[in-house]
Amino acid sequence: MSILIKPVQATKTVVIFDSDCVLCSRFVLFLLKYDPHERLLFTTPSSRYSSFLIKTQQLTPPFKTVSPIVTGK
Repeated sequence: MSILIKPVQATKTVVIFDSDCVLCSRFVLFLLKYDPHERLLFTTPSSRYSSFLIKTQQLTPPFKTVSPIVTGK
């Protein structure tokens, strides 16, 4: 099975969060509620998308419980 990974728009910010952390998950729900223009994208550190970002954006894991990755200006 393959997953299509689309490039992130320049105006999006990717938030990598620890889905096992209850506080982090609640914080993501808070961000979703107050992001009506959908400027944020969410992923977990173990996802294929995070692996793709780590390679293409030259990021250095490990991440904290919530890590914003700004992809645009």
